[in-house]
Amino acid sequence: MTRIRFRLPLAALCGLVICGMAPPAARATFRLTIQDVTTGQGVVITDNGIGDNNSGPGGVGVINFNGAVGGFFINVTTGLSYPPIPIGAAGTAYSAIDLNSVNVNTSGSGQLLISLEADGFTGGPLGPMLLQSLFGGTLFGTSGSSVVFQSWADPNNGLPVYGPDQATSGVLSPPGAPPASSVAVFGGGGASVGNGAFMGSGTTGFVNTGTYSLFSSVLVSFAGPGSVSFDQTTLTTPAPAGFVLAGSALGFLGLYRWRHRSRPVAA
Repeated sequence: MTRIRFRLPLAALCGLVICGMAPPAARATFRLTIQDVTTGQGVVITDNGIGDNNSGPGGVGVINFNGAVGGFFINVTTGLSYPPIPIGAAGTAYSAIDLNSVNVNTSGSGQLLISLEADGFTGGPLGPMLLQSLFGGTLFGTSGSSVVFQSWADPNNGLPVYGPDQATSGVLSPPGAPPASSVAVFGGGGASVGNGAFMGSGTTGFVNTGTYSLFSSVLVSFAGPGSVSFDQTTLTTPAPAGFVLAGSALGFLGLYRWRHRSRPVAA
């Protein structure tokens, strides 16, 4: 498993600052899934569907959830889906999904899986493109706690199977595996971070054949009471110019301040 660990001042905690953001457009599928892995309890929320606190004509492309799932209390301020997103002068992201300002608290040990998925993206040229994952935040937990980030693109426009919508916490089936044709950013099962402030990124290539999907997952493992706040953005960029974007985007990460900072929870 790739392990990326950074300790930064609190003022430098990261999220993605996106400049000149275009209005979001509706995706064929745009869903947020949150599941307590230990108990199987969870929610599945489709954009503008039941359980989306940001539903209505102005809420297309934004999913908002806050509430209890199993042994966790979660606030996903916004799960975002954009096609496209200009990112300053560094370049253009053709398509993206964003788990933005996610805050999780728990009074005990356990594992929480948060997933975001969208399909029907057509941004970018046919042929080689780049897929990037950018993440940052803080983890306060008992020793042994961790967070694992992963992002995928599927050039065949496939998505894992998460089951029907479920607005209130109830027993969910285990999520389906990523489609065989999907490409993961991080090898070895994901990028893992431990306690403290963290940030990281990864880039890989995939071939755009016309319409593709993006999906991401965050597995939070608490060894005891704790809290975590993070942002994870998955985006597609030009190739090969997109390699330059990775460094530029990370420069933006240190400028973002969390609107909802988590507090340490005594063990």
